[in-house]
Amino acid sequence: MSQLKGHQVHAPSRIREVMRSQFRQQWDTERVSNRKLTFYNTIKKSFSCEQYLCMNLSYGQSKKLAQFRTSSHQFNIETGRHGAFKRNHIIHRICDACSTDEREVLNNFSQLPFFDPIIEDEVHVLRTCSLYEEFRHRFSQTAKNCLFTNLERLFTEDQITS
Repeated sequence: MSQLKGHQVHAPSRIREVMRSQFRQQWDTERVSNRKLTFYNTIKKSFSCEQYLCMNLSYGQSKKLAQFRTSSHQFNIETGRHGAFKRNHIIHRICDACSTDEREVLNNFSQLPFFDPIIEDEVHVLRTCSLYEEFRHRFSQTAKNCLFTNLERLFTEDQITS
């Protein structure tokens, strides 16, 4: 740095470095504090280019993968949040394929302190839901590894949070 009439002059490369550092800190803080990004935070730990972006995918495929990773999809974990009444009621986030479709029964169970419903979220879709079994079989290990750099962590019980 040099002095110019009492002011510090910074090299452009130093300014870029500081701006990048500040951006990454802000990105990380906002990412971690956003409850909607719970799934994303299990698969994305640092600011970097993702491998799936370098795969030879169509625009539509890349878009779907990005939507899945950022929870911008139509699974009940997301659609069950829409509307004032639904937002605070967990039964709208339950997997329809793996749970009873009797809403009255679910409403009664939801009043119990030990109610532990099967939520249709990204982890459920990737791990167990029978509705998405064909999807899981078509999804190659290479694609899984490219999508989720820490995929093996995703499939261990201690990494799953509600």
